[in-house]
Amino acid sequence: MVVAAPENIGKSCWCVGLCEEILKANEDAFWLDFSLDDGEGQRLAYCMARHNRLKLGILYGTAPDTEDDQARTAFQSFLDASAGRYALSSVQDEELLEELSTKQFTAELIGRIMEETRAMIGPDKKLVCTVDSFHDVAIEGRYNDENELQKQRSKALKVAGQKSDALVIATAHARKGSRGRNLDADIVKGDNGIAFDATAVLQLYSDVNRWRDEATVFWMDDDNMEAGKMPVMEVDILKNKAGSTKKIIFFEADPSRAWQQEASPANQSYY
Repeated sequence: MVVAAPENIGKSCWCVGLCEEILKANEDAFWLDFSLDDGEGQRLAYCMARHNRLKLGILYGTAPDTEDDQARTAFQSFLDASAGRYALSSVQDEELLEELSTKQFTAELIGRIMEETRAMIGPDKKLVCTVDSFHDVAIEGRYNDENELQKQRSKALKVAGQKSDALVIATAHARKGSRGRNLDADIVKGDNGIAFDATAVLQLYSDVNRWRDEATVFWMDDDNMEAGKMPVMEVDILKNKAGSTKKIIFFEADPSRAWQQEASPANQSYY
């Protein structure tokens, strides 16, 4: 599954929220998280903030001393909830990369880690793997240009998901000039091979992110009216080979907490 959007829309946070919900809803689910865009600290902050409904500022050490206790317990709370079913790998994890005898994560290496995880958890467990982001994945083979690189990494991730019986969710930058709604499944920057390989392609759009104070699609937080217009994340299912559903699903988001929640049926209709 490909989740595509321009920079700073909230792809990473949305995927964190989706996968935390997967763990919450399935006690037999495991989540492999490859953070190739953000460092370990920021990625874990997203996970802890969302799980504990805490502001990211608390976790970044910019909160008042009275909130220190919340920050100290946030990490343990997230670990307890995931019950050892979450594993984070990051380009900033130098010890891990040294242990793997590499300096970068390739699509083939991610595939091998997925296979090892599948062998460890057994055939009956659910496995989800996030790759954030697709454009930061390297490959082990040769390539002549950027389009060939994109095709090879796309095919390798597709094969890895099939071999490990895993759901692979990759965030991807959208092509230039794609900040609007109602785009095609080849929204991804570069060659459209990943759109062909993917089972599903989702576009993320936020009217608040694009138009700021002029946005017409937003929500208001009753507990924090001073925050002004809050973003509504529009998730447009552009392609879905796994089923017949093709529609826009609206999520009310709070970026300060790396949090989003699918809007109620009434609000879905309103938006």
